[in-house]
Amino acid sequence: MSTRHGDMHVLRSILLAAFLSVALLGCGGTKPWDLGETIQIPVDQQPVKEAPKERDPSLYWDAVNQSSFYLIEQSLDLPRQYRKLFDQQKEAYDADVFGNIPDCSWFINRHGSERLTVEEMRRGPRRIDGPDMNGPWTITRAKTQGVTPGFFFKDSQGETFVLKFDPVAYPELATGAEMICTSFFYAAGYNVPENYLVTFDPSILTIKEGVMFKTRDGVKEPFTPDVLKDVLAKVAIRPDGRIRAIASRLLAGQPLGPFSYHGRRKDDPNDYLPHQHRRELRGLKVLASLVNHFDTKDHNTLDMFVEENGKQFVRHYLIDFGSTLGSDGDEPKNIYTGYAYTFDLEQAVVSLATLGLRRWSWEGASSDGVPQSVGYFEGERFTPAGWKPLHANPAFDHMTANDAFWATEIVAAFTSADLQACIEAAEYSDPNAGPYLHEALMERRRKIIDYYYTKVNPLDGFRLSLDGSSLAVSFEDRWVLDGAGIADRVEHRYRFGHGEGSWGSYRSLGGNGPIVFDAETLDRMRQVSAGATSDNDRVFNVQIQSRRNGKWGHWVRAYIYFNGDLDQSRLVGVQHDS
Repeated sequence: MSTRHGDMHVLRSILLAAFLSVALLGCGGTKPWDLGETIQIPVDQQPVKEAPKERDPSLYWDAVNQSSFYLIEQSLDLPRQYRKLFDQQKEAYDADVFGNIPDCSWFINRHGSERLTVEEMRRGPRRIDGPDMNGPWTITRAKTQGVTPGFFFKDSQGETFVLKFDPVAYPELATGAEMICTSFFYAAGYNVPENYLVTFDPSILTIKEGVMFKTRDGVKEPFTPDVLKDVLAKVAIRPDGRIRAIASRLLAGQPLGPFSYHGRRKDDPNDYLPHQHRRELRGLKVLASLVNHFDTKDHNTLDMFVEENGKQFVRHYLIDFGSTLGSDGDEPKNIYTGYAYTFDLEQAVVSLATLGLRRWSWEGASSDGVPQSVGYFEGERFTPAGWKPLHANPAFDHMTANDAFWATEIVAAFTSADLQACIEAAEYSDPNAGPYLHEALMERRRKIIDYYYTKVNPLDGFRLSLDGSSLAVSFEDRWVLDGAGIADRVEHRYRFGHGEGSWGSYRSLGGNGPIVFDAETLDRMRQVSAGATSDNDRVFNVQIQSRRNGKWGHWVRAYIYFNGDLDQSRLVGVQHDS
Protein backbone atom coordinates (compact mmCIF):
# COMPACT_ATOMS: atom_id res chain seq x y z
CA MET A 1 0.00 0.00 0.00
CA SER A 2 1.43 3.42 -0.94
CA THR A 3 2.00 6.04 1.75
CA ARG A 4 -0.69 8.28 0.29
CA HIS A 5 -3.29 5.51 0.17
CA GLY A 6 -2.19 4.29 3.61
CA ASP A 7 -2.77 7.77 5.06
CA MET A 8 -6.19 7.92 3.44
CA HIS A 9 -7.07 4.53 4.96
CA VAL A 10 -5.99 5.77 8.38
CA LEU A 11 -8.02 8.96 7.97
CA ARG A 12 -11.14 7.02 6.90
CA SER A 13 -10.73 4.72 9.92
CA ILE A 14 -10.49 7.67 12.27
CA LEU A 15 -13.48 9.44 10.77
CA LEU A 16 -15.51 6.23 10.98
CA ALA A 17 -14.52 5.74 14.62
CA ALA A 18 -15.38 9.38 15.35
CA PHE A 19 -18.76 9.05 13.65
CA LEU A 20 -19.58 5.88 15.55
CA SER A 21 -18.44 7.49 18.79
CA VAL A 22 -20.89 10.34 18.28
CA ALA A 23 -23.68 8.06 17.10
CA LEU A 24 -23.35 5.49 19.85
CA LEU A 25 -22.21 7.55 22.83
CA GLY A 26 -23.40 11.05 22.14
CA CYS A 27 -27.09 10.30 22.37
CA GLY A 28 -29.27 8.65 24.95
CA GLY A 29 -31.19 5.43 24.37
CA THR A 30 -30.10 1.96 23.39
CA LYS A 31 -28.49 1.73 19.96
CA PRO A 32 -27.57 -1.37 17.97
CA TRP A 33 -23.92 -2.15 18.55
CA ASP A 34 -21.68 -2.06 15.51
CA LEU A 35 -18.64 -4.31 15.84
CA GLY A 36 -16.92 -1.90 13.46
CA GLU A 37 -16.65 0.36 16.50
CA THR A 38 -13.68 -1.76 17.56
CA ILE A 39 -11.56 -0.08 14.86
CA GLN A 40 -8.35 0.93 16.59
CA ILE A 41 -6.79 4.36 16.25
CA PRO A 42 -3.36 3.72 14.67
CA VAL A 43 -0.33 3.82 16.96
CA ASP A 44 0.90 7.42 16.99
CA GLN A 45 4.57 6.50 17.34
CA GLN A 46 5.15 5.42 13.76
CA PRO A 47 8.56 6.43 12.35
CA VAL A 48 8.73 10.00 11.04
CA LYS A 49 11.57 10.82 8.64
CA GLU A 50 11.77 14.56 9.19
CA ALA A 51 11.10 16.68 12.25
CA PRO A 52 7.98 18.85 11.99
CA LYS A 53 8.52 22.60 12.01
CA GLU A 54 8.93 24.36 15.32
CA ARG A 55 5.89 26.32 16.56
CA ASP A 56 6.45 29.68 18.18
CA PRO A 57 3.00 31.20 18.76
CA SER A 58 2.62 34.59 20.41
CA LEU A 59 2.07 34.25 24.13
CA TYR A 60 0.20 37.54 24.30
CA TRP A 61 -2.00 36.86 21.29
CA ASP A 62 -2.96 33.45 22.70
CA ALA A 63 -3.97 35.09 25.99
CA VAL A 64 -6.08 37.72 24.23
CA ASN A 65 -7.62 35.22 21.82
CA GLN A 66 -8.55 32.64 24.46
CA SER A 67 -9.91 35.30 26.79
CA SER A 68 -12.13 37.11 24.29
CA PHE A 69 -12.36 36.15 20.63
CA TYR A 70 -12.50 32.42 21.28
CA LEU A 71 -15.30 32.80 23.86
CA ILE A 72 -17.33 34.98 21.50
CA GLU A 73 -16.79 32.55 18.61
CA GLN A 74 -17.94 29.62 20.74
CA SER A 75 -21.04 31.44 21.94
CA LEU A 76 -22.02 31.97 18.29
CA ASP A 77 -21.45 28.31 17.35
CA LEU A 78 -25.14 27.41 17.47
CA PRO A 79 -24.82 23.69 16.54
CA ARG A 80 -22.32 23.19 19.34
CA GLN A 81 -24.44 25.14 21.81
CA TYR A 82 -27.37 22.92 20.83
CA ARG A 83 -25.31 19.78 21.48
CA LYS A 84 -24.24 21.13 24.88
CA LEU A 85 -27.80 22.04 25.80
CA PHE A 86 -29.13 18.56 24.99
CA ASP A 87 -26.10 16.57 26.21
CA GLN A 88 -25.20 15.45 22.71
CA GLN A 89 -21.60 16.65 22.56
CA LYS A 90 -19.12 14.71 20.47
CA GLU A 91 -17.33 12.03 22.42
CA ALA A 92 -13.54 11.77 22.35
CA TYR A 93 -12.17 10.19 19.20
CA ASP A 94 -9.35 8.26 20.89
CA ALA A 95 -11.38 6.39 23.53
CA ASP A 96 -11.91 2.68 22.99
CA VAL A 97 -15.21 0.80 23.33
CA PHE A 98 -14.73 0.62 27.10
CA GLY A 99 -14.02 4.35 27.49
CA ASN A 100 -10.26 3.98 27.98
CA ILE A 101 -7.42 5.37 25.92
CA PRO A 102 -4.39 3.35 24.81
CA ASP A 103 -0.83 4.26 25.72
CA CYS A 104 0.38 6.80 23.19
CA SER A 105 2.76 9.71 22.69
CA TRP A 106 0.44 11.89 24.80
CA PHE A 107 -0.41 9.66 27.72
CA ILE A 108 0.74 6.47 29.47
CA ASN A 109 -1.72 4.58 31.66
CA ARG A 110 -0.09 4.58 35.08
CA HIS A 111 -1.71 5.03 38.49
CA GLY A 112 -5.28 4.91 37.23
CA SER A 113 -4.59 1.51 35.64
CA GLU A 114 -1.72 -0.13 37.54
CA ARG A 115 -1.10 1.41 40.94
CA LEU A 116 2.29 2.96 41.61
CA THR A 117 3.96 2.31 44.94
CA VAL A 118 4.35 5.19 47.37
CA GLU A 119 8.05 5.33 46.53
CA GLU A 120 7.31 5.42 42.79
CA MET A 121 4.80 8.17 43.47
CA ARG A 122 7.36 10.19 45.40
CA ARG A 123 10.08 9.71 42.79
CA GLY A 124 7.86 10.58 39.85
CA PRO A 125 9.63 10.82 36.47
CA ARG A 126 13.10 11.28 37.99
CA ARG A 127 15.52 8.67 36.66
CA ILE A 128 18.87 9.91 38.00
CA ASP A 129 19.95 11.47 41.30
CA GLY A 130 19.84 14.98 39.88
CA PRO A 131 22.77 17.26 39.04
CA ASP A 132 26.19 16.68 40.59
CA MET A 133 25.96 18.81 43.74
CA ASN A 134 29.75 19.16 43.98
CA GLY A 135 29.81 21.43 40.95
CA PRO A 136 30.78 23.19 38.93
CA TRP A 137 27.53 24.17 37.27
CA THR A 138 28.36 25.97 34.06
CA ILE A 139 25.71 28.41 32.84
CA THR A 140 25.26 27.92 29.09
CA ARG A 141 22.14 29.95 28.32
CA ALA A 142 19.86 32.46 30.03
CA LYS A 143 16.19 31.50 30.45
CA THR A 144 14.07 34.31 29.07
CA GLN A 145 10.61 32.72 29.25
CA GLY A 146 8.40 32.25 32.28
CA VAL A 147 7.56 34.50 35.22
CA THR A 148 10.67 33.65 37.28
CA PRO A 149 14.35 34.13 36.35
CA GLY A 150 16.49 31.16 35.47
CA PHE A 151 19.12 29.75 33.18
CA PHE A 152 20.45 26.59 31.61
CA PHE A 153 23.50 24.93 33.11
CA LYS A 154 25.64 21.85 32.53
CA ASP A 155 26.92 19.88 35.51
CA SER A 156 30.23 18.04 35.85
CA GLN A 157 28.67 14.89 34.38
CA GLY A 158 27.65 16.68 31.18
CA GLU A 159 23.91 16.69 32.00
CA THR A 160 22.02 19.87 31.10
CA PHE A 161 19.36 21.34 33.38
CA VAL A 162 17.17 24.42 33.55
CA LEU A 163 17.45 26.15 36.93
CA LYS A 164 14.27 27.81 38.26
CA PHE A 165 13.89 29.69 41.54
CA ASP A 166 11.43 30.84 44.16
CA PRO A 167 10.51 34.54 44.34
CA VAL A 168 12.62 36.41 46.88
CA ALA A 169 9.69 37.17 49.22
CA TYR A 170 8.10 33.70 49.05
CA PRO A 171 10.57 30.88 49.72
CA GLU A 172 9.46 27.39 48.64
CA LEU A 173 6.28 28.69 46.94
CA ALA A 174 6.99 27.92 43.27
CA THR A 175 9.48 25.08 43.85
CA GLY A 176 7.06 23.28 46.17
CA ALA A 177 4.21 23.52 43.66
CA GLU A 178 6.49 22.36 40.84
CA MET A 179 7.67 19.27 42.69
CA ILE A 180 4.20 18.20 43.87
CA CYS A 181 2.55 18.58 40.50
CA THR A 182 5.43 16.95 38.65
CA SER A 183 4.87 13.82 40.73
CA PHE A 184 1.09 14.09 40.44
CA PHE A 185 0.80 14.54 36.68
CA TYR A 186 3.44 11.89 36.03
CA ALA A 187 1.54 9.37 38.15
CA ALA A 188 -1.71 10.38 36.44
CA GLY A 189 -0.18 9.40 33.09
CA TYR A 190 1.16 12.53 31.41
CA ASN A 191 4.64 13.15 30.01
CA VAL A 192 6.46 15.63 32.26
CA PRO A 193 10.09 16.75 32.70
CA GLU A 194 12.44 15.30 35.30
CA ASN A 195 12.36 18.06 37.91
CA TYR A 196 14.81 17.83 40.82
CA LEU A 197 14.69 19.82 44.03
CA VAL A 198 18.18 21.16 44.79
CA THR A 199 19.70 23.34 47.48
CA PHE A 200 23.10 24.61 46.40
CA ASP A 201 25.86 27.07 47.19
CA PRO A 202 25.90 29.74 44.45
CA SER A 203 29.68 29.62 44.43
CA ILE A 204 29.50 26.47 42.25
CA LEU A 205 28.00 28.53 39.42
CA THR A 206 30.29 29.48 36.56
CA ILE A 207 29.49 31.14 33.22
CA LYS A 208 30.45 29.76 29.85
CA GLU A 209 32.22 32.30 27.68
CA GLY A 210 29.97 34.06 25.20
CA VAL A 211 26.63 33.52 26.97
CA MET A 212 24.14 36.29 26.15
CA PHE A 213 20.74 37.25 27.55
CA LYS A 214 17.89 39.51 26.46
CA THR A 215 16.99 42.58 28.44
CA ARG A 216 13.39 43.63 28.96
CA ASP A 217 13.82 45.86 25.91
CA GLY A 218 14.82 42.86 23.80
CA VAL A 219 18.48 43.90 23.56
CA LYS A 220 21.10 41.14 23.73
CA GLU A 221 23.86 41.68 26.27
CA PRO A 222 26.62 39.50 27.77
CA PHE A 223 25.62 37.38 30.77
CA THR A 224 28.31 38.49 33.18
CA PRO A 225 28.97 37.75 36.88
CA ASP A 226 27.30 41.09 37.69
CA VAL A 227 24.19 40.06 35.76
CA LEU A 228 24.19 36.72 37.61
CA LYS A 229 24.45 38.61 40.90
CA ASP A 230 21.44 40.74 39.91
CA VAL A 231 19.45 37.59 38.99
CA LEU A 232 20.22 35.92 42.31
CA ALA A 233 19.22 39.08 44.19
CA LYS A 234 15.66 38.47 42.95
CA VAL A 235 15.37 34.91 44.28
CA ALA A 236 14.86 33.44 47.72
CA ILE A 237 18.16 32.77 49.52
CA ARG A 238 18.40 30.84 52.77
CA PRO A 239 20.07 32.27 55.89
CA ASP A 240 23.12 30.08 55.28
CA GLY A 241 23.53 31.59 51.81
CA ARG A 242 22.35 28.52 49.91
CA ILE A 243 19.59 28.65 47.32
CA ARG A 244 16.67 26.27 46.90
CA ALA A 245 15.68 25.74 43.26
CA ILE A 246 14.28 23.36 40.67
CA ALA A 247 16.82 21.75 38.36
CA SER A 248 14.78 20.54 35.38
CA ARG A 249 16.70 18.02 33.30
CA LEU A 250 16.74 18.88 29.61
CA LEU A 251 14.27 16.74 27.71
CA ALA A 252 15.73 14.34 25.18
CA GLY A 253 15.23 15.19 21.52
CA GLN A 254 14.60 18.28 19.43
CA PRO A 255 12.16 20.86 20.83
CA LEU A 256 9.31 21.77 18.47
CA GLY A 257 7.57 24.38 20.58
CA PRO A 258 4.22 24.02 22.34
CA PHE A 259 1.27 21.99 21.15
CA SER A 260 -2.16 23.55 20.85
CA TYR A 261 -5.28 22.41 22.70
CA HIS A 262 -7.18 22.86 19.44
CA GLY A 263 -6.58 21.46 15.97
CA ARG A 264 -3.54 19.36 15.21
CA ARG A 265 0.06 19.66 14.05
CA LYS A 266 -0.53 19.06 10.35
CA ASP A 267 3.12 18.39 9.48
CA ASP A 268 3.26 15.49 11.96
CA PRO A 269 1.85 12.40 10.20
CA ASN A 270 1.18 10.79 13.60
CA ASP A 271 -0.99 13.69 14.76
CA TYR A 272 -4.26 12.29 13.38
CA LEU A 273 -6.83 13.69 15.79
CA PRO A 274 -7.97 17.24 16.57
CA HIS A 275 -6.54 17.88 20.02
CA GLN A 276 -9.83 19.13 21.43
CA HIS A 277 -11.21 15.64 20.78
CA ARG A 278 -8.51 13.76 22.72
CA ARG A 279 -9.82 12.32 26.01
CA GLU A 280 -6.51 12.87 27.82
CA LEU A 281 -6.64 16.60 27.06
CA ARG A 282 -10.35 17.01 27.78
CA GLY A 283 -10.12 15.04 31.02
CA LEU A 284 -7.07 17.08 32.03
CA LYS A 285 -9.58 19.68 33.22
CA VAL A 286 -10.67 17.42 36.08
CA LEU A 287 -7.11 16.56 37.08
CA ALA A 288 -6.02 20.19 36.78
CA SER A 289 -8.88 21.30 39.01
CA LEU A 290 -7.65 19.05 41.82
CA VAL A 291 -4.25 20.77 42.04
CA ASN A 292 -5.44 24.11 40.62
CA HIS A 293 -3.29 23.93 37.49
CA PHE A 294 -4.89 27.11 36.25
CA ASP A 295 -2.15 28.10 33.80
CA THR A 296 -2.95 25.53 31.10
CA LYS A 297 -1.98 27.71 28.18
CA ASP A 298 -0.24 26.31 25.12
CA HIS A 299 3.11 27.70 26.29
CA ASN A 300 3.10 25.37 29.28
CA THR A 301 3.31 22.40 26.92
CA LEU A 302 6.15 21.20 24.72
CA ASP A 303 6.48 18.84 21.76
CA MET A 304 9.78 16.97 21.44
CA PHE A 305 11.01 15.12 18.35
CA VAL A 306 12.54 12.03 19.95
CA GLU A 307 14.25 8.86 18.82
CA GLU A 308 13.53 5.54 20.55
CA ASN A 309 14.27 2.01 19.42
CA GLY A 310 15.53 3.26 16.10
CA LYS A 311 12.48 5.33 15.18
CA GLN A 312 11.70 9.03 15.44
CA PHE A 313 8.38 10.56 16.45
CA VAL A 314 6.87 13.47 18.40
CA ARG A 315 6.20 13.16 22.14
CA HIS A 316 3.93 15.66 23.89
CA TYR A 317 4.72 17.10 27.33
CA LEU A 318 3.11 19.17 30.04
CA ILE A 319 5.74 21.50 31.53
CA ASP A 320 6.14 24.33 34.06
CA PHE A 321 4.06 23.58 37.16
CA GLY A 322 5.31 26.57 39.17
CA SER A 323 1.90 28.20 38.77
CA THR A 324 -0.27 25.57 40.44
CA LEU A 325 -1.83 25.02 43.87
CA GLY A 326 -1.53 28.44 45.56
CA SER A 327 1.46 29.68 43.56
CA ASP A 328 1.41 32.12 40.67
CA GLY A 329 5.08 31.58 39.97
CA ASP A 330 6.47 34.90 41.17
CA GLU A 331 3.96 35.43 43.99
CA PRO A 332 0.95 33.78 45.64
CA LYS A 333 -2.01 33.55 43.30
CA ASN A 334 -4.95 35.93 43.47
CA ILE A 335 -8.00 34.83 45.43
CA TYR A 336 -10.13 34.55 42.26
CA THR A 337 -7.60 32.53 40.24
CA GLY A 338 -9.13 29.12 39.58
CA TYR A 339 -12.66 30.49 39.98
CA ALA A 340 -12.80 32.84 36.98
CA TYR A 341 -11.05 33.52 33.68
CA THR A 342 -8.67 36.48 33.61
CA PHE A 343 -11.36 38.22 31.59
CA ASP A 344 -14.53 36.33 32.42
CA LEU A 345 -17.21 37.38 29.96
CA GLU A 346 -19.91 35.29 31.65
CA GLN A 347 -19.25 36.66 35.12
CA ALA A 348 -18.97 40.19 33.76
CA VAL A 349 -22.33 39.97 31.99
CA VAL A 350 -24.07 38.39 35.00
CA SER A 351 -22.60 40.95 37.40
CA LEU A 352 -23.70 43.77 35.11
CA ALA A 353 -27.21 42.35 34.67
CA THR A 354 -27.66 41.93 38.44
CA LEU A 355 -26.07 45.31 39.24
CA GLY A 356 -23.36 43.54 41.20
CA LEU A 357 -25.80 41.69 43.46
CA ARG A 358 -24.68 38.26 42.20
CA ARG A 359 -21.96 36.97 44.51
CA TRP A 360 -19.29 34.55 43.30
CA SER A 361 -17.76 31.76 45.36
CA TRP A 362 -14.35 33.43 45.56
CA GLU A 363 -15.68 36.75 46.86
CA GLY A 364 -14.99 37.27 50.54
CA ALA A 365 -12.31 34.58 50.67
CA SER A 366 -9.23 35.22 52.77
CA SER A 367 -5.71 33.81 52.81
CA ASP A 368 -5.45 34.23 56.58
CA GLY A 369 -3.97 31.11 58.15
CA VAL A 370 -2.68 29.76 54.83
CA PRO A 371 1.01 28.78 54.96
CA GLN A 372 3.06 31.27 52.96
CA SER A 373 4.93 28.50 51.16
CA VAL A 374 1.62 27.10 49.85
CA GLY A 375 -0.24 30.29 48.86
CA TYR A 376 -4.01 30.59 48.69
CA PHE A 377 -5.29 27.09 48.02
CA GLU A 378 -8.31 25.57 49.71
CA GLY A 379 -11.04 22.99 49.42
CA GLU A 380 -13.97 24.59 51.22
CA ARG A 381 -15.02 27.05 48.49
CA PHE A 382 -13.86 24.88 45.61
CA THR A 383 -16.56 23.47 43.33
CA PRO A 384 -15.68 21.17 40.41
CA ALA A 385 -18.32 22.77 38.18
CA GLY A 386 -17.07 26.27 38.96
CA TRP A 387 -13.34 25.71 38.49
CA LYS A 388 -11.76 27.60 35.59
CA PRO A 389 -8.23 28.06 34.21
CA LEU A 390 -6.81 31.53 33.55
CA HIS A 391 -7.99 31.43 29.95
CA ALA A 392 -10.59 29.33 28.14
CA ASN A 393 -9.17 26.00 27.00
CA PRO A 394 -10.73 24.45 23.86
CA ALA A 395 -10.14 20.87 25.01
CA PHE A 396 -11.68 21.59 28.42
CA ASP A 397 -14.69 23.18 26.76
CA HIS A 398 -15.33 19.97 24.80
CA MET A 399 -15.19 17.73 27.87
CA THR A 400 -18.16 15.38 28.16
CA ALA A 401 -19.47 13.46 31.15
CA ASN A 402 -17.63 10.38 29.88
CA ASP A 403 -14.35 12.28 29.62
CA ALA A 404 -14.87 13.53 33.17
CA PHE A 405 -15.70 10.02 34.41
CA TRP A 406 -12.46 8.68 32.94
CA ALA A 407 -10.45 11.45 34.63
CA THR A 408 -12.32 11.19 37.93
CA GLU A 409 -11.41 7.52 38.20
CA ILE A 410 -7.76 8.61 37.98
CA VAL A 411 -8.30 11.27 40.65
CA ALA A 412 -9.97 8.66 42.86
CA ALA A 413 -6.98 6.36 42.44
CA PHE A 414 -4.92 8.84 44.47
CA THR A 415 -5.41 7.79 48.07
CA SER A 416 -4.53 9.85 51.12
CA ALA A 417 -1.12 8.15 51.22
CA ASP A 418 -0.57 8.80 47.50
CA LEU A 419 -1.25 12.51 47.81
CA GLN A 420 0.95 12.64 50.90
CA ALA A 421 3.77 11.10 48.87
CA CYS A 422 3.38 13.80 46.21
CA ILE A 423 3.45 16.50 48.91
CA GLU A 424 6.60 15.04 50.47
CA ALA A 425 8.43 15.69 47.19
CA ALA A 426 8.18 19.43 48.03
CA GLU A 427 10.21 19.08 51.27
CA TYR A 428 8.51 22.04 52.93
CA SER A 429 10.37 23.47 55.93
CA ASP A 430 7.12 24.76 57.45
CA PRO A 431 5.64 21.82 59.40
CA ASN A 432 2.13 23.21 58.80
CA ALA A 433 2.43 23.38 55.00
CA GLY A 434 2.15 19.66 54.27
CA PRO A 435 -0.84 18.91 56.53
CA TYR A 436 -2.68 22.02 55.31
CA LEU A 437 -2.15 21.10 51.68
CA HIS A 438 -3.09 17.46 52.27
CA GLU A 439 -6.39 18.42 53.90
CA ALA A 440 -7.26 20.79 51.04
CA LEU A 441 -6.39 18.21 48.36
CA MET A 442 -8.45 15.51 50.05
CA GLU A 443 -11.45 17.83 50.25
CA ARG A 444 -11.14 18.74 46.57
CA ARG A 445 -10.76 15.06 45.70
CA ARG A 446 -13.95 14.25 47.60
CA LYS A 447 -15.89 16.99 45.83
CA ILE A 448 -14.64 15.93 42.39
CA ILE A 449 -15.75 12.33 42.99
CA ASP A 450 -19.12 13.41 44.42
CA TYR A 451 -19.82 15.73 41.49
CA TYR A 452 -18.64 13.88 38.40
CA TYR A 453 -19.85 10.45 39.52
CA THR A 454 -23.40 11.81 39.34
CA LYS A 455 -23.04 12.72 35.65
CA VAL A 456 -22.99 9.06 34.57
CA ASN A 457 -23.80 5.77 36.24
CA PRO A 458 -20.30 5.17 37.67
CA LEU A 459 -20.13 1.44 37.09
CA ASP A 460 -16.92 0.13 35.57
CA GLY A 461 -14.63 -2.89 35.49
CA PHE A 462 -17.19 -4.96 33.60
CA ARG A 463 -16.35 -8.63 33.16
CA LEU A 464 -18.12 -11.49 31.39
CA SER A 465 -17.74 -15.00 32.79
CA LEU A 466 -19.33 -18.42 32.66
CA ASP A 467 -21.68 -19.22 35.53
CA GLY A 468 -22.27 -22.93 35.26
CA SER A 469 -24.39 -23.35 32.15
CA SER A 470 -25.04 -19.62 31.78
CA LEU A 471 -23.32 -16.25 31.41
CA ALA A 472 -22.73 -13.69 34.14
CA VAL A 473 -21.82 -9.99 33.95
CA SER A 474 -20.07 -8.46 36.94
CA PHE A 475 -19.01 -4.89 37.56
CA GLU A 476 -17.57 -2.47 40.15
CA ASP A 477 -19.50 0.45 41.59
CA ARG A 478 -16.95 3.27 41.68
CA TRP A 479 -19.34 5.46 43.69
CA VAL A 480 -19.06 3.00 46.57
CA LEU A 481 -15.45 1.87 46.08
CA ASP A 482 -14.15 5.45 45.93
CA GLY A 483 -15.99 6.54 49.04
CA ALA A 484 -18.75 8.71 47.58
CA GLY A 485 -21.56 6.54 48.93
CA ILE A 486 -22.50 3.52 51.01
CA ALA A 487 -23.39 0.20 49.39
CA ASP A 488 -26.53 -0.19 51.53
CA ARG A 489 -27.92 3.02 50.02
CA VAL A 490 -27.55 1.88 46.40
CA GLU A 491 -30.06 -0.15 44.44
CA HIS A 492 -29.47 -1.55 40.95
CA ARG A 493 -32.00 -2.76 38.41
CA TYR A 494 -31.41 -4.24 34.98
CA ARG A 495 -32.98 -5.67 31.87
CA PHE A 496 -31.72 -7.45 28.78
CA GLY A 497 -32.01 -6.16 25.25
CA HIS A 498 -31.10 -6.50 21.61
CA GLY A 499 -30.75 -3.78 18.98
CA GLU A 500 -32.89 -0.83 19.99
CA GLY A 501 -35.32 -2.93 22.00
CA SER A 502 -35.50 -4.18 25.58
CA TRP A 503 -36.82 -7.50 26.80
CA GLY A 504 -39.25 -7.68 29.65
CA SER A 505 -39.54 -5.57 32.75
CA TYR A 506 -36.88 -4.35 35.14
CA ARG A 507 -35.29 -6.89 37.44
CA SER A 508 -33.88 -5.96 40.81
CA LEU A 509 -30.26 -6.83 41.51
CA GLY A 510 -29.11 -7.61 44.99
CA GLY A 511 -25.87 -5.83 45.81
CA ASN A 512 -23.40 -5.55 42.94
CA GLY A 513 -24.40 -8.72 41.18
CA PRO A 514 -23.30 -10.54 39.21
CA ILE A 515 -26.10 -10.39 36.66
CA VAL A 516 -26.79 -13.95 35.52
CA PHE A 517 -28.50 -14.65 32.20
CA ASP A 518 -31.47 -16.89 33.00
CA ALA A 519 -32.37 -19.87 30.82
CA GLU A 520 -35.30 -18.10 29.14
CA THR A 521 -33.11 -15.15 28.12
CA LEU A 522 -30.36 -17.42 26.82
CA ASP A 523 -32.86 -19.41 24.73
CA ARG A 524 -34.17 -16.19 23.23
CA MET A 525 -30.61 -15.05 22.46
CA ARG A 526 -29.88 -18.38 20.75
CA GLN A 527 -32.97 -18.01 18.56
CA VAL A 528 -32.02 -14.47 17.53
CA SER A 529 -28.40 -15.47 16.94
CA ALA A 530 -29.39 -18.46 14.79
CA GLY A 531 -31.44 -16.22 12.50
CA ALA A 532 -28.88 -13.38 12.36
CA THR A 533 -27.45 -12.38 8.99
CA SER A 534 -24.37 -10.67 10.45
CA ASP A 535 -22.29 -10.70 13.63
CA ASN A 536 -23.66 -7.27 14.50
CA ASP A 537 -27.06 -8.93 14.97
CA ARG A 538 -25.47 -11.29 17.49
CA VAL A 539 -24.64 -8.48 19.91
CA PHE A 540 -26.93 -8.25 22.95
CA ASN A 541 -26.91 -5.90 25.91
CA VAL A 542 -27.51 -5.64 29.61
CA GLN A 543 -28.97 -2.28 30.64
CA ILE A 544 -28.28 -1.23 34.24
CA GLN A 545 -29.72 1.69 36.17
CA SER A 546 -28.87 2.61 39.75
CA ARG A 547 -30.73 4.49 42.46
CA ARG A 548 -28.54 6.57 44.73
CA ASN A 549 -29.86 8.71 47.55
CA GLY A 550 -33.39 7.79 46.51
CA LYS A 551 -33.08 8.88 42.88
CA TRP A 552 -32.77 6.75 39.74
CA GLY A 553 -29.88 7.93 37.57
CA HIS A 554 -28.36 7.33 34.16
CA TRP A 555 -28.16 4.02 32.31
CA VAL A 556 -25.03 2.06 31.55
CA ARG A 557 -25.06 -0.73 28.96
CA ALA A 558 -22.73 -3.68 28.61
CA TYR A 559 -22.70 -5.23 25.12
CA ILE A 560 -22.08 -8.96 24.70
CA TYR A 561 -21.38 -10.90 21.53
CA PHE A 562 -23.21 -14.26 21.62
CA ASN A 563 -23.38 -16.68 18.70
CA GLY A 564 -25.04 -19.51 20.62
CA ASP A 565 -21.81 -20.95 22.00
CA LEU A 566 -21.18 -19.85 25.59
CA ASP A 567 -17.43 -20.39 25.27
CA GLN A 568 -17.20 -17.93 22.36
CA SER A 569 -19.14 -15.17 24.12
CA ARG A 570 -17.26 -11.97 24.81
CA LEU A 571 -17.78 -8.47 26.14
CA VAL A 572 -17.46 -6.08 23.20
CA GLY A 573 -18.20 -2.67 24.69
CA VAL A 574 -19.69 -0.51 27.43
CA GLN A 575 -21.79 2.63 26.96
CA HIS A 576 -22.43 5.18 29.70
CA ASP A 577 -25.37 7.52 29.11
CA SER A 578 -25.16 11.06 30.38
